[in-house]
Amino acid sequence: MASSLAKSASESQALIANLSNAVLNALRQNAPMLGSKEILSALEDKGVPRKEIADVLKVDPSQITRLYGDNPNQKPRKLTHDEAVILATKYELESDQGPKPLPPAVWRLVANRIAIRLQLPLREDDPRLQELVRDLAAFSRFVRNRQVQGLVEATENFFDAIDSRREPEEADRRETDPQLAR
Repeated sequence: MASSLAKSASESQALIANLSNAVLNALRQNAPMLGSKEILSALEDKGVPRKEIADVLKVDPSQITRLYGDNPNQKPRKLTHDEAVILATKYELESDQGPKPLPPAVWRLVANRIAIRLQLPLREDDPRLQELVRDLAAFSRFVRNRQVQGLVEATENFFDAIDSRREPEEADRRETDPQLAR
């Protein structure tokens, strides 16, 4: 029995870790993309040599000259979407606007998926499902802050704050619902 509980807890932790990564990736993909000029300007500000940009993009250095539009005799060009993604990722360039929040319907879908994977089917009107949706949406706002991403202690503090906010509510429900008292 104890080994099956440990296995279940381990599987739950793995599921939550995978879902957390998926949420972070969804938020990153939902972020506004910098334009060609903004990326090139940011690379100049960082002092990235043009030769290095050419190497990263695996293009001839003359293509980078065209990107910057330095030669009036050459037709300028813009970064392709793939090139922009490569440069933004490699040099950690981001829009100041940050990612847009995901809509509540997405969080309901994620919450339902978590409940199903944990073998806790919840009806749409179940307050626990609504609470999970609120927690996921709050977590998504929390992880948008680059200063806390990847910091386990900050994440633990976030969940501790959610739990401490919820404890009085749960105590009230246990008093009125005999099934929760178990």
